[in-house]
Amino acid sequence: MAKILTRGQELLVKKLADMSQDTQAAYEAGEAQMIDSAYFKRMDITGKSNSVELLDNDDARVDGVTNISKQKINQGENLAVERIGIRLASIVADTVTDGTAIYKPVAESTDGAAVNCEIELRIAQKRVFRGPISLFNEEKENGGAKMWYTLKAPKLITDQDEIDARLYVPKGAAIDSTSSKKSFIELILEGPVLNSKR
Repeated sequence: MAKILTRGQELLVKKLADMSQDTQAAYEAGEAQMIDSAYFKRMDITGKSNSVELLDNDDARVDGVTNISKQKINQGENLAVERIGIRLASIVADTVTDGTAIYKPVAESTDGAAVNCEIELRIAQKRVFRGPISLFNEEKENGGAKMWYTLKAPKLITDQDEIDARLYVPKGAAIDSTSSKKSFIELILEGPVLNSKR
């Protein structure tokens, strides 16, 4: 029976030569595996205007807040991004933090400036996506919240590639921060990962 691979898994096999020699050797020796994975960042965007960098070279992995460090994925991992997810926590109490906010689909946000933002994703300084966050309205195949945008072609991120994500706030607007309230965004990059079984 033929083995069926997802588009992302096919990309990982096809792009093996772009990965580290350790990964290539592990794959050839049968010591590599493919797992499902999601890299994410949650952050406060209260009062932001113009363009906002969502990933920072000073970022460190913090449980429940981000698993991307210094704009890179885990050492020894190679991610085929199949879909991007965005959720917002809009105009919540000022005691809420990026780790305690309740994130909801973009369509449920009450902050007009946040809903009308654009997002841009760059991998190794090459733009792979730019569009309004209102596009993030797909459900996963198995159901769930409407928070996804599926890329027409999966994109490879190796552990050496820098990831940039930028939010563009509508001209003349700012993310609402009225009445001691805050707003947050959650960005997710999801797809299969190729790494060593060791």
